[in-house]
Amino acid sequence: MIRTGAALILALCLAGAAPARAFEPDLPEAARGVSERVSDVVYALPAGPWTENGMDTLRVTGHVTRRTWRIEESLTTQQTIQPLTEQVRAAGYSPVFACQDKVCGGFDFRFAIDVVPAPDMFVDLADFRFVSALNGDGDALALLVSRGRNSIWVQVTEVKRAAPTAPAEMARALVETGRLVIEDIDFGAGATLDPDPIPALDVLAALMTQRPDLRLAIVAHSDRPADGDQTRAEGLAEARSVRARLIADHGLDPTRIEALWVGPFAPRATPLDDTGRSVNRRIEAVLLPQ
Repeated sequence: MIRTGAALILALCLAGAAPARAFEPDLPEAARGVSERVSDVVYALPAGPWTENGMDTLRVTGHVTRRTWRIEESLTTQQTIQPLTEQVRAAGYSPVFACQDKVCGGFDFRFAIDVVPAPDMFVDLADFRFVSALNGDGDALALLVSRGRNSIWVQVTEVKRAAPTAPAEMARALVETGRLVIEDIDFGAGATLDPDPIPALDVLAALMTQRPDLRLAIVAHSDRPADGDQTRAEGLAEARSVRARLIADHGLDPTRIEALWVGPFAPRATPLDDTGRSVNRRIEAVLLPQ
């Protein structure tokens, strides 16, 4: 039985076209691409080893791409997966779980995870390595490296989410990833909110009403250095304005909602160009630990 992480048990529905693939592994010159499979499914990302009680997983829904390569070169599985793991980190992913054959759970783990069937992928139960990872957008990666038929075999599984747009999708995205960017916010002088409706706030209010156990932080992110009191004051005022709208318009308990400012310390894109800075400047709803 596969156990699902409590904070990520709801699937995020897809909206619109699938996004482009983001991770391109830098493999040895001897690597030969074998297969590529795409689908839109709920993917169970392994988050722990197989035990007698099953295996912890995180459910991630999106556009799934499974690619495999064969490397006819004298490499070990460790020599292959180590640089791949470094590439995963460089691409903005944080490893969730890493293991080696028996430590993973051997036979049970191998047949519990999603493996491209032979002849496009081979797995030696005595010599394989696995890494799972997530990035800040909730996209998932899984690396599987094994020996087989005198070669190294590599499988990269990538799950790219689509941005949530419908109310149900936004609520699910918040529960599944722990955060939701609040779109369509316009601030006037003194961080006063524009009176127009903000769909994301309706979604947040409905979810908070349905789930009285949830607590929320409205977090302001800046694209500017955090060395000035004015920058902090402006960002905090914006977060407080959003919090106040939730309380005033929807009657939510003020003790369940906080307003915070984190400055430029949680970027979603590079701060070195205008496009990246515009992405980093945002207001997010973030679920707080219970």
